[in-house]
Amino acid sequence: MKRYSKDMWMRPILDLESAPTRAGAISKDQQHYIALLDEVRGHELRRKICPSSWQSKVAWAILTEIYRCELSNDRPSIKQVQIGAECPPATMLRHLTVLQNEGWVDRTPSKSDSRVVYLSLSKSAVKLMDSWAQARFKQLLKLRTMAAA
Repeated sequence: MKRYSKDMWMRPILDLESAPTRAGAISKDQQHYIALLDEVRGHELRRKICPSSWQSKVAWAILTEIYRCELSNDRPSIKQVQIGAECPPATMLRHLTVLQNEGWVDRTPSKSDSRVVYLSLSKSAVKLMDSWAQARFKQLLKLRTMAAA
């Protein structure tokens, strides 16, 4: 199964350095403004669509890592998500417990190795992540259009 890094997902969507422009190269100020606008709109969208328990950076990193794995047809373990989310194990488990108790994440023990527990998003979490991803993709397309104008 092909593995994707976090960088690989965004590179083809919004590569401002290679974005075509009618008036020539985008100035550094314009690039910085577009990057800032992207960050602000991304946070606003998450606040608008996602529940409050998803607002912390760690919870969001956990959810997006599980979602990324599921989109890649991968079944992530707790350790794999912890590494992908780049957070300490204790912090990861604390946030994971909250997400599980609220019904957003499911834990499934491995049948072949009792030390391994797999994570997946609940159906309701997948629906919310799909809604967020679709809206976020539209935002990115608008930013790309802005960069090309």
